[in-house]
Amino acid sequence: DNLEDGHLYWSIQDYIHESIYDLAQQTRQEFGVMLYEDYLQRYYQVWNWQVQQYGRIVDRNIDCHGMTEVHIQTYRTASYMLSCAQSYRPGKPGYQQHPWQATLGPDAVVFTNHPGSNDETARPNFWAGNGILPRAAQHEHVLICIHHVPADDPFPFSHAYFPRDAFDQVIERDQWVFGRTGDGYIGVYSQHPLRWRADQYDPAHPIIELRAEAPTNAWVVELGDAAHWSSFAHFVDAVSGAAVAVAGLEVSYTSPSIGRMQFGWHTPLHVAGEQVDLHTYPRFDNPYCQADFAARHYHIQHGDHMYSLDFAVPETEA
Repeated sequence: DNLEDGHLYWSIQDYIHESIYDLAQQTRQEFGVMLYEDYLQRYYQVWNWQVQQYGRIVDRNIDCHGMTEVHIQTYRTASYMLSCAQSYRPGKPGYQQHPWQATLGPDAVVFTNHPGSNDETARPNFWAGNGILPRAAQHEHVLICIHHVPADDPFPFSHAYFPRDAFDQVIERDQWVFGRTGDGYIGVYSQHPLRWRADQYDPAHPIIELRAEAPTNAWVVELGDAAHWSSFAHFVDAVSGAAVAVAGLEVSYTSPSIGRMQFGWHTPLHVAGEQVDLHTYPRFDNPYCQADFAARHYHIQHGDHMYSLDFAVPETEA
């Protein structure tokens, strides 16, 4: 209900979420700004249909362009970083969203996606964004990602971006592909067989693609480093020997470092028998800043260095 906040929502391409729709109309009227009248009306009709059908709005995220609330988990060591948008709009059309990524160096990055087109200019395209968004969840340094697309989709597969030449060492074992760069290790498991492919836009380019030719595929990712494993070989042996089971859209993985993980397209994440909440944790919860999602004040501290941000609107300006 604050016009100043309205500028933020428009900047993230969100004009129609039910919680800001009235604010968008107020902004349009006050400043004489037109916002795609047919666009707004079309989505407003979808809301009304939901209310008529279910008695309430059951799906707030009906616009793939709107960059609405997302719950991100990040785990970082000196050798790698793993980040995930937890269970973000699974099964819905994507745009430019990048649900997860493992980073072990400037070029040694790994992620999966479902192509939205066969070029590099569309949105989504072959690597950027997703035609259909997956369901992914992360706990510390382990991640499970399920891609589930219609069998008649123009691109009935998911694939991993895994640039071989960016890694010092690559080992393939059964359904796992492992990479090492410096002291950072990664293991990537695919439910279905994988095959390496070169960059389709530059045949001379190093091999970068691991493709699973199946409309539904479960991916498991575990990271490690020299500080926690005696060697890369030990990491490969332990992770490749861990039990992985996929039944339909349900995945079970017994990580050698954190225990058994269970996750599915419709079921929550469990780690070592305990359910892990993917959505209600604070906006910031790390060694430097703790703040609830709706916080207007942020206190950031590292050692003796402190910084405070206050976004509260003074009463005289409210």
